[in-house]
Amino acid sequence: MGAGPVHEKRTLALYLAWVEAWCSVREAQATSPVLTSMTLDEVCQIFREKDTRLPSLETIESAVIVFREQFKQGRITLGGSRPPSNNQINLLSENYDPRTPCECCGIGPTCASFDTDFETLAQNCRCNAIQKMLELVRLIGDKPDQWNGHGILTQQALEKAAVELALSNTEWQKPIDCHPGSCKSLPNVFAPDRRPNPHCDTPADVHHAMYPTFEHIKLCADAKYYYSIACGGSLCDEGISRALADMGNDILIADYCEAANEEKIALLQKTGAAAVSFLRLCNMAGFIADWQFNVVAASVLQFRATGYYRDHAHPRLPQGLFGSRQTGNSVHRHIDLGFMVEIVCSSLGTGETFDKHVYFDIVEACALLNDLVDFRSDTTRRQRENIVLRGIRKSVCRSLNDQIYRCYQKVLVNVRKQKVSALVIMAFCNWCILGSHHKIFELLRGFTVNPENPPCKYDGLELYDQLVEALIPYGTLREHGPRLDMTRADLDKLYCLYRADSETHIAWLADSTRILLDPRHCRPIVDAIHFEWNGSIGDLNYCP
Repeated sequence: MGAGPVHEKRTLALYLAWVEAWCSVREAQATSPVLTSMTLDEVCQIFREKDTRLPSLETIESAVIVFREQFKQGRITLGGSRPPSNNQINLLSENYDPRTPCECCGIGPTCASFDTDFETLAQNCRCNAIQKMLELVRLIGDKPDQWNGHGILTQQALEKAAVELALSNTEWQKPIDCHPGSCKSLPNVFAPDRRPNPHCDTPADVHHAMYPTFEHIKLCADAKYYYSIACGGSLCDEGISRALADMGNDILIADYCEAANEEKIALLQKTGAAAVSFLRLCNMAGFIADWQFNVVAASVLQFRATGYYRDHAHPRLPQGLFGSRQTGNSVHRHIDLGFMVEIVCSSLGTGETFDKHVYFDIVEACALLNDLVDFRSDTTRRQRENIVLRGIRKSVCRSLNDQIYRCYQKVLVNVRKQKVSALVIMAFCNWCILGSHHKIFELLRGFTVNPENPPCKYDGLELYDQLVEALIPYGTLREHGPRLDMTRADLDKLYCLYRADSETHIAWLADSTRILLDPRHCRPIVDAIHFEWNGSIGDLNYCP
């Protein structure tokens, strides 16, 4: 949208004004007969306008009322050929809240294997949260004309994802050891909690000044700026990239609703809906392709379903390293990590398209990055969505070796393939380093090497050398770039400067990838067997 920095600033200003108007227009105004003479095409013209001056807030409020009235009358769709027919699949409903009262004990842990399909699970499951997930999955399947995943996101894959999550505590098995005979015993695994750390994180008010969001929640700002918006590499219009990040608010609500208060949840709901409407108008005005808007809308809708999942067996799960049911690295991760927002942001910035194969290559690489970096944390907190943790079989080290090797392979494939996929991978590495909840800074300063457990040899280190070579076209900041011995507060300040220009921004992202995946750093972060972490754990239940 727009042809340069001036127009990008206008788009961002228009987006901020649109959200303000959307949130300030009272429900009575939004549902009453529209008195303004403005047409929907005239609303779109506000978005097409090249004048740097914005219309008045009153005009924008009138545009909001027109949009809402047209949507209410069924004249505006949200990704499908027909408008949403109920609130559960209406991305403008402003009421998504997956918290579900339930007193069940969950499914598992059990060593039993369940060859269960979606319908059988739906008939037999007694967990209210899982039932809500399955009901919405079925509803989405019953309304195929109200969303469009363009063959990338499908109903069949959504059903498999729901089953995978629901049965994640079945086929439970404890690994035998590290490599046979090399470890006397498997150590206990510990990790710091996910709260911002005052000793190395930027103070909240300063962070908000550098990385503003409507909700003022650092965990959300981290995900939006260090990953979602970063995927555009400062090539994507800032207003559109901000709106894309906010369109994923339902994802953040599902992930963090237990840690947020009611006011914050309501704000995420409202601003998320405002972002959806803004991007739909950008689409109608010709700045976002139909398929780009459609797949993002479909991804948020599908996440709404999987976001209901809660592991009510959690209190009964034993501490430690246990494998369990897992039928593939991307089965549920292609939905519940919410990758489509980021890939479309990269697509808009680079001008490149992507298909199902590119999408799932990106998904697997980022899912492995996420779950390897969070391996200690998720083991400590007994979070079974982690595919690396669930994928442990017999030898812990062999399992970790295989997943790290697979991760390097997939990262290399994506960096080599095309810019749209490379930017997403590099931005994900950036988020791993800068995001408070990943705790890279603390992990690298809290481990000791156990002399009784000498490190095992890992395969595939040559892939890192190939990755370094593949990253050359994306540039480097050399000694001026990110380092893992810097606090997140120091990294925040530098990143805020370098992201202002696309060339330095992309070079920063490339450097983040180099340092995170350097085996000298990656191995201690992931290998909880030979590199034992003994720092302060804090509040394990914070932001589960």
